[in-house]
Amino acid sequence: MAVSDKMISKFYGSRAWRMLRTEKLNLNSLCQTCLIDTPSKIVEARQVHHSINLRSTLGWEQRFDLKLLFSLCDSCHQSIESEIYHEGLAAARAREDEELRRLGG
Repeated sequence: MAVSDKMISKFYGSRAWRMLRTEKLNLNSLCQTCLIDTPSKIVEARQVHHSINLRSTLGWEQRFDLKLLFSLCDSCHQSIESEIYHEGLAAARAREDEELRRLGG
């Protein structure tokens, strides 16, 4: 299934996403990446990131799975999104797989 920009945009504007995002931030209010990489660095999470890119069929099908979401600070989220943009989807998927393994997913 091809996942379009329009589908993704509609999803991120939905009430269901806002509720899921709020739930994730309530469960994990600190940046999960900072806690693992630098345990002494406590940073509030303000972003929620899908561990599987929504442009993939699996990512789209699993978009509401709370276990596949990460609470991140702005800096970590920007770093991940920048990497996805610059390295392309294949590299991003490899990084996401590694992130899932690292976080025990």
